[in-house]
Amino acid sequence: SNNTVFGQNALNSTTDTASFNTAFGNNVLTSCQTGDSNSGAGNNSLQKTTTGSSNVAMGNASLNRNTIGSFNSAFGKHALNDIIDCDYNSAFGGEAGKGIENNSNAHNNTFLGAKTNFDTPNGSGYANSTAIGYEALITKSDQIVLGKSSSPPEVFIPGNLSLNGTLNGVTSTELGYLDGV
Repeated sequence: SNNTVFGQNALNSTTDTASFNTAFGNNVLTSCQTGDSNSGAGNNSLQKTTTGSSNVAMGNASLNRNTIGSFNSAFGKHALNDIIDCDYNSAFGGEAGKGIENNSNAHNNTFLGAKTNFDTPNGSGYANSTAIGYEALITKSDQIVLGKSSSPPEVFIPGNLSLNGTLNGVTSTELGYLDGV
């Protein structure tokens, strides 16, 4: 009840207990049975969601395979397409977070940029990590990755940089680059 639907097969499996869902496009929220407060726009977005709630998917096949995951946000074609039962992930950009499957431990991650992802999509279930920039890849939990890996990797920060803590794994040559910064 209190659902809004526009599109062929959209919200066609919902029960009376599923409410406040919005489906705009063909096959959006097709499998939703009891999930609440989901919003999908774009063909096949949130298509497999059954009980997941409070998800937002904008873009063709975004959050397509999500079944029970909640509080996910996906913006862009195929964003978080294969995630199934994970919570609190955000993806912005075409194919951002695509291919993360068979992984119930991938929670609280942010993917900003096209094709940002985990280094091994079926891997160990990284959590609390952020990938920023085209093809940036998360390699472990509790990590921030800036940009696509390159040789050598480069991050430019205009202005002053302050660090609070210990610099681990920094060689004397690398410290020489910082001299006078």
